Amino acid sequence: MPCKSSAPLCSQSSNLVSCEDSEDSLRTLLDDIFMGNELIPDVVDEAPRFPLDLTYKTIRTFPGMRLTADSTRFKPMLRWPSEPGALYTVVVSNLDINNRRNR
Repeated sequence: MPCKSSAPLCSQSSNLVSCEDSEDSLRTLLDDIFMGNELIPDVVDEAPRFPLDLTYKTIRTFPGMRLTADSTRFKPMLRWPSEPGALYTVVVSNLDINNRRNR
C-alpha cells in the first residue's frame, strides 16, 4: 500500500521507516542519479519527485542508460505516479546524438 501524504507513518510498527524518510531517500537517490549522469544542471534544474518507469518491450530503463536503436524500435510503455485530472508532457531525447564519440 503506498504512503499517503497525510499519514506520518506507513505503519504503526516501530521497525518501519516513515513515509517522509522514504520519500527523502528516494529524492536523494534520484538527485544522485541525475547528477551522476550530468543531467543536472545541463538538462534539468532538479530531479523529478518520482522516477519514470520506461520500458521497451522487455528492457526496463533508468536515467543515463545507454540504449541501442534496435532496443528502442518498439513502442515504449510509460508509468509514473499521477494526479487525477493533471496533464503531463514526456520528452524522450537522444542528448548525445551529436557527440563526436557517436559519429
